[in-house]
Amino acid sequence: MTHRTGPDRDEAIRWGVKQIDHPSQDWDAQCLVFVRSCYHIPARDGSAAAAWEAAEFKHRVEDGNQVPRGVPYFWTGGSEGNGHVVLSLGDGWCLTNDFVRQGRINRARINDITSGWGQNAHGWTEDVNGVKVIRVNAPVRPAKGWDRVRLDALNSGKPSKDINRVKFALRKMVGNDFGMELDGHNAEVWGDAVTRAYRAWQRRLGFTGSDADGKPGETSLRKLGRSAGFDVV
Repeated sequence: MTHRTGPDRDEAIRWGVKQIDHPSQDWDAQCLVFVRSCYHIPARDGSAAAAWEAAEFKHRVEDGNQVPRGVPYFWTGGSEGNGHVVLSLGDGWCLTNDFVRQGRINRARINDITSGWGQNAHGWTEDVNGVKVIRVNAPVRPAKGWDRVRLDALNSGKPSKDINRVKFALRKMVGNDFGMELDGHNAEVWGDAVTRAYRAWQRRLGFTGSDADGKPGETSLRKLGRSAGFDVV
């Protein structure tokens, strides 16, 4: 994995916006070429679907309103299985080729692309073609509209909507083989099933021993939020 310090996400967006009125550039079926060009990344993967599969740092988010600004967002599927990738602008918007005008770059809503093309929305990545496009140690701020989960509410021993939000996130990331109750009054209660599911999440992150005790800590909870669409407060 190659790490880079630039261009930053705002610079990538500025370059991409300039392509909207570029009269001579044809971006027909060139979504990955467009996105990697925004970051000045050389060619490697042959399609957006291949780039998504090869990415090391994935954040699975289906709702475009929850995608941070300046990151690549991916779909798989399509008539030839090549998928699609766009450059997120934040607040649910992106820069995309072909969706508004064939072969041209335009601003569009991520969710409109999902519903309009019927491809499989997956999420955003920190890396493209083996290059990390987000600077190391730079904060990745969530887009407006993300849910907020209070860490102290999870550890208070009292029912809360925050617990229910974490349950749905855990179901998305590790499944519900542990039997978490997601509906009714018990949906807001942290029980043994949630502890086992959270322990599985901690182990997936590489935590072991007492660090994988099934009790939420800030590091593991923030990573869960980045993957499932909430921020930690």
